[in-house]
Amino acid sequence: MIRIFPLKVLFNKIKKIVLFSLQDSIKQLHTLLFLFSIVQLLIIPNTFAKQTTPFSNKTNLYSILQDNKDFLWLPGQNGLYRFDGKEVINFSNKTKGWSTPFTWIHSIAAKDNQLIITTETNGLWLFDIITGKTQPIPIEAATKTFYNAIHHNDSYFAISMGPQHLYRYDIATENTSLIAKNINNNLLLASDNGIYFNDNETLFYLDNNQNKAQIKEVTAVNERIIASTKVNNVIILASENHLFAIKANGEIIKQAISSPITALTSYNDQKSVLSVNMLGEVAKRDLSTLKLLNNNFSTVEKSRYKVLLHDSSGVLWLGNNRRFQQLTENKIKNHAVIFDTNISAIETEVYQSELYLGSYGQGIHTFSPATAKNSVPVENINQKLSLKAKKTTDLLAVDQNLFIATFDGLWRYNKANKETVKVDLSFNNVNLNHLILLKLRQNKNLLYIATDGQGFITYDLKKERVTQHITINSGLSSGEVIDILPLINGDIWLATASGIDVFNNKTNTIDNVITDTTTKFISLLQADNKIFIASKGNGIRVFNPQKQLLSHFSKEINFSYMSLIDDHIYASAKPGLYKINPTNYQISMVTNTSDYSFTDNAFIFKEVLYTANSSGVLQLPRVTAPAFHPKVYISKTTVSGNAYLLNKAINISSGNDVITLDLASLDYRTGLEKQYKYTLNGNDWYQISGNQLTLTGLASGDYHIEIMATNSLGQWSKNRAYTDINVAFPWYWTPQIRLIYGVSLVGIIFLSAWLLFLRSKSISHIHNLLQSDINNYGKTSMQVKRNLTAALTLIDEEQLSKSKLLLQQCVDDLNKQQTSPEPNTLNGNSLTEAVPFLAQYLQNKYQVKLFFQLELNEKELNYELQADLYRVIFEAINSAILNGNGRSFKVVLQKFKNKIWLNISDDGQSFINFNNKVNFDISMYYIRKIASKHQGSINTFNEQGNASQLVLSLPVRN
Repeated sequence: MIRIFPLKVLFNKIKKIVLFSLQDSIKQLHTLLFLFSIVQLLIIPNTFAKQTTPFSNKTNLYSILQDNKDFLWLPGQNGLYRFDGKEVINFSNKTKGWSTPFTWIHSIAAKDNQLIITTETNGLWLFDIITGKTQPIPIEAATKTFYNAIHHNDSYFAISMGPQHLYRYDIATENTSLIAKNINNNLLLASDNGIYFNDNETLFYLDNNQNKAQIKEVTAVNERIIASTKVNNVIILASENHLFAIKANGEIIKQAISSPITALTSYNDQKSVLSVNMLGEVAKRDLSTLKLLNNNFSTVEKSRYKVLLHDSSGVLWLGNNRRFQQLTENKIKNHAVIFDTNISAIETEVYQSELYLGSYGQGIHTFSPATAKNSVPVENINQKLSLKAKKTTDLLAVDQNLFIATFDGLWRYNKANKETVKVDLSFNNVNLNHLILLKLRQNKNLLYIATDGQGFITYDLKKERVTQHITINSGLSSGEVIDILPLINGDIWLATASGIDVFNNKTNTIDNVITDTTTKFISLLQADNKIFIASKGNGIRVFNPQKQLLSHFSKEINFSYMSLIDDHIYASAKPGLYKINPTNYQISMVTNTSDYSFTDNAFIFKEVLYTANSSGVLQLPRVTAPAFHPKVYISKTTVSGNAYLLNKAINISSGNDVITLDLASLDYRTGLEKQYKYTLNGNDWYQISGNQLTLTGLASGDYHIEIMATNSLGQWSKNRAYTDINVAFPWYWTPQIRLIYGVSLVGIIFLSAWLLFLRSKSISHIHNLLQSDINNYGKTSMQVKRNLTAALTLIDEEQLSKSKLLLQQCVDDLNKQQTSPEPNTLNGNSLTEAVPFLAQYLQNKYQVKLFFQLELNEKELNYELQADLYRVIFEAINSAILNGNGRSFKVVLQKFKNKIWLNISDDGQSFINFNNKVNFDISMYYIRKIASKHQGSINTFNEQGNASQLVLSLPVRN
């Protein structure tokens, strides 16, 4: 029975427990507790330095493949797995959301953005790595069990099992042909020219470029093939005793091997080949000659590794029938140095062309990385040191002397005369010789000594005496000074147990720059005319000499010691050694240093970079390799619970939808947890917690998202991930609706402007009419006045005949102006009386006929309304007579549906002009004012027979 293990991403945590034995006096208890806490943080390996593959304990995984996007794919009995360095997705017919028609997979092969999959019971399939969709390959075979399949020249070649045949499926013709029957095969590879496969110990070559495929035997290879691979169109084969390389031109290279090679793979630059043998030895060979090349892969445990892959990030994946493991080239070397002490804390210093090591209880040793016994005690020093003085806290070489800071004061060693003496630190009758010293720094002829609990001491190297002792009584934030940095301008920067102080030598004043009892400030360094302050658990702060904070970065890293080498800062920390550019603060971890706990500054010895750690002295490459820029992807997108691979344009109906983007930086090396940040529409960058970005509550509109990520060393990759999100607008605010809104608004504005224009024209027309009437009446009155004045003069002169003529002319002028009064008002009469009179008046004056029909009780109407109705009748008919050609008029006044209806009709088109909003006369103006006064309406109509009609409707009011 096959047991299927669930797949989980596991990162094993390796911890060493260091037991401390406190043997010092009660007086030193505070110091020991502090030092123990620091050293414990240093020597316990960080929890993720030994990051292992998530498949380390999984069986039944048959191979591994990296696709063209750099994702890793692994097939097995439990389906297909995709790994992005953080998360694993399992595709099988048992996985919800990532279902496939198959489970048990034997092999996978790459074909553009697809995988060719062979299954145990379901035949051949194509799997799209972008969408996760599957498509069957309709090959006709005697079985549904396939163990291997590849693509070559528009055909699929597949090896079945039970029976074990080699088939070819032509994609264009959809025909299946049987190439070889009943073969004992474990090899199927394609070069540019053809297919290689084997049958037992015989290797065959299928030339697929000819019109008719021909199978040829490769006689030069007559051994059972154990492992095979293709590297840059060169076929590499391994038997039990030999390694073969078959080039594209047919040349075959044969190389004897000492141990059977069990797995082969190409180096990720496609210029060489990697192999692993039964002894666990990883070898790198030249592709053209198969000669061994130098490599930095360590030997793994002995096993028959069947799977080997060197991925784009430089990680070598090895798999056997028990597990998968990762291996990276180790270009660093640790020279083991173990002292018989409770705490493994090593101090280092280069003195007189030799490297000296200070231990935490075993005194001073010299170190030579080239010798077998690399650590030798210096007896001339150790024999003179007291028991407590053998606990070394710092070493400093000054000219011909080596100064040793210990738990029992300061000691000096001179190599020339082999003399070791204790330095007298007495000052002002105070004995400072037995203090616990923590750090030594030199500036010109002065030696600055940091102490535990007693501030710092200034020692004159020429006068060989203490010149200054600054304690907590002088204003220090704490008497425990962990590091000290003297500057040229006279400032002395101090890292104390309670913060950062600056003591000025010239003014003897102390400035408490930082006061923080929750953070331990461990190391001070001047670089690029700036002061760098490393702390435990709170990153690195950068100040200028004027004590102004310039930057605070890497707050999550637990730093310890710093040194300036080749214009870069090397800062040791948990979880590794970091390289920092002091100009722009770019930081990256040095490869493969995450397994070490550092105890002192990095340094140069004989042009080689070293740094001490809890298990020895680590040798590092002085020139770091170029930064690896991994591909950055949105590996999975989830929109309101629906997940799909990678990313595409996301369209959601509202901001209430939840979008989750799983991010991946495809660097598979062990190291730091990768960091991610994103920007929306090119605005500010925001840090992402973890590898998931969740977005919701987005306002309607389009969003372009750009994502950055770091590699495993903390360096930002130049590659970025992108996606676009479209949040739909509500129906009442879509772009189309907004366009309609805009057009409507513009129309309303134009209509309003047009109506205002018409109103202004009509008002102007009324003013002109009124002005004309006023002018006419004015002229007549002036003429009458003049004539009357002249007539009076003539009467005075007794010229009666002439005066009579002038008076008659006045009468004639007035008669012309108004020969008779117009019946334009009721003058106290009722409608039934006034309308007949108006009809007679119109008959006499204009020879027109007026018929009238009053169908309501005029007593129901108040006098004002009757007067207004009569005025409408008078003005309408007068205007129609003067401006039209009507000769017969009819007036109907009635009450209907709670309204008073006045209908005036003629036998011409007289009332049509009443619709004009600009060109109208005073009569039209009066009628409209009356209609507006009573909240009525006026309408005009054409009638049959070239007639017109004016209708006034007024609401009845109580």
